[in-house]
Amino acid sequence: MKFEKKVEKRVNDHLNQFVKNPYEKRRRTFPLWSKIAIPSGALALTAGIVLSVFAFNPQGEKDLNVLIKPNVVKVVDAKEARHAMTLKSYESYMAFARKFVPSIMAENTKEEETNMSVSIPDAYIAIAIAGIISDAKALTEVLSYLELSSEAELKEAVSDIIKSLCVLTKDDDNKLDGGFNTNSIWFDPKQVALLKDKDNQLYQDLADVFGATIFMEPLTTETAMKYLTENAVEGIPVPDVTLDDYNPSPASIMSTYTCVSCFSGTLAKMMQSEYESGEHKMIYHALQEDKLVDYIHKYYDSGYVYEGEGFHGAEMGIGESQARFFLPDSSDATATSILEDVLADKYDYVECETVNGEKRPQEYKLDIKAPYFDMNNKLDFSKGFKKAFPNMTDNGFASRLVKPKNADKLFATGLGQFSKVRFDYQGFFSSSVTVISASTSAPMPPDNPVYHLSLDHPYVFEFKDYINMQGGGFRNVPMVVGRIIDPVYEG
Repeated sequence: MKFEKKVEKRVNDHLNQFVKNPYEKRRRTFPLWSKIAIPSGALALTAGIVLSVFAFNPQGEKDLNVLIKPNVVKVVDAKEARHAMTLKSYESYMAFARKFVPSIMAENTKEEETNMSVSIPDAYIAIAIAGIISDAKALTEVLSYLELSSEAELKEAVSDIIKSLCVLTKDDDNKLDGGFNTNSIWFDPKQVALLKDKDNQLYQDLADVFGATIFMEPLTTETAMKYLTENAVEGIPVPDVTLDDYNPSPASIMSTYTCVSCFSGTLAKMMQSEYESGEHKMIYHALQEDKLVDYIHKYYDSGYVYEGEGFHGAEMGIGESQARFFLPDSSDATATSILEDVLADKYDYVECETVNGEKRPQEYKLDIKAPYFDMNNKLDFSKGFKKAFPNMTDNGFASRLVKPKNADKLFATGLGQFSKVRFDYQGFFSSSVTVISASTSAPMPPDNPVYHLSLDHPYVFEFKDYINMQGGGFRNVPMVVGRIIDPVYEG
């Protein structure tokens, strides 16, 4: 019997057993593990295929019930050619970015006052997985949002994204560049029952195309952090994922994306020396007050300069990647409006010349000073998610894999993203986690208009009580009134 047939038989046998008794933990595994290591200990990732139901306990912590764990880690030499993404996949990815980024930024606080970053690959893949495992109406919504026409195109697009963007390389100095992705689907066996897929095609697609691990375990803060820690790149911290552990979701999707680009060894050492000596500090004109910050100073003999409507910018190379920075030219230009133009390629190169009949950007000498920063993000995309995917947020979520153990249906409640982002003398990194959660309760009614009241400047207050009146009814009686000009609190 061929190896593929043997594996397929094992998958079917164990899936059948699992469907019969999803609560039973099994330690039957197959020796299909491999380990990939990068010299100098920069990265050590364990990857493998375990096509069975098993429990693992590497650190003496609580076991996690795993249905399928695919091999998704790929580390290649920096000189190896990257996977070529199809035009259709690229257009879908960019269409998603142009819709998703402005929407999630608009939904989360005031962009003018708060640092914020949005990770695109893990959000795309999480929404794609949600479409694949949900009913036909939800899949149609996902295809429309991603500007694709079929499930086959969706699988091809995700495969292209993972093979193109989720590959880590190392140079001669063992510096990392690129990104990697993990995907997982979590079910609470106390709330949902696993459906039996007769031909296992959906399970195979989730493992082979999406690289998705399926857990029969509720996604909580504890299980999420355990999973993230075990799949972390050495030296790169993982985001803090905080979930509702008192009422864990019956079904969740968690997609991660880590992006890292490092300056070369010599350049990084020089920049670190400049940082430690305090040589490179600049006055940053923040919204509230000016502040002294550290910055990277790079001078280029040539480079790219951009001009858009209301903004200008330039490009800095970091490893095999590029960082582009854009400054507003007017008060009308906001972070969202600039990003919308940048993602839509609505900008010009400053001056152009024709070389061998091809229009190319004129090369410029660049002198860039970019401040260090690090941030922690927690973004919510519930309202926009409901608007974009009304069927998924009404019923039918994950209906191709599980069904609730009560009369209700599963419906998606929204999308959240957690991330850590840093830019300094080492380079740039972003570690992001996107979570789509579901509920079995009755769907929430449409959102009513919201009246916003933020007491962020001097205000008056009144404390009152209600008293019963003779003959019936009640009236309110003011008890304390006052005004707050400068709130001071001592705990």
